[in-house]
Amino acid sequence: MKNIEDYSDIIDLPYRPSKNHTPMDRLNRAAQFAPFAALTGFGEAINETGRLVDEKIELSASEVEELNGKLRFLGENLEKNQRVSLVYFVPDERKKGGEYRFFGGTLKKIREVEGELVFDGGTVINVSDILKLSSPELDALDDLTGKSFEEETGE
Repeated sequence: MKNIEDYSDIIDLPYRPSKNHTPMDRLNRAAQFAPFAALTGFGEAINETGRLVDEKIELSASEVEELNGKLRFLGENLEKNQRVSLVYFVPDERKKGGEYRFFGGTLKKIREVEGELVFDGGTVINVSDILKLSSPELDALDDLTGKSFEEETGE
């Protein structure tokens, strides 16, 4: 009796393509063996949950006073087209927290009522999101007096 797994009678026969069906291209054939994602979107949800965000740092009362003093100085000297560098918080759109970004530009306007700084190019940054603020004028004042801006203004 012949073994069922013995293909010796057909193993050397030539391949004959089907006359009724065109051969499947390699990409579609490979797709048949791709892994199946039973929970679509689950991988993205896990990645989003694992994405790290920073907590917003709340400034102390003295740090707020220092920042306000610097903003007053900059506001009084707007005509000088001052270059300002700052670190500010950007809230995340999808989860609690956000990230800190650096920005440098020429200060054009301070909107006191809205609490916003307007820069060349139209960038607007909310004052309440600012962590650190500096400019060459503020640094020059420190160098000139030998005191920090806070010591000079009494803030």
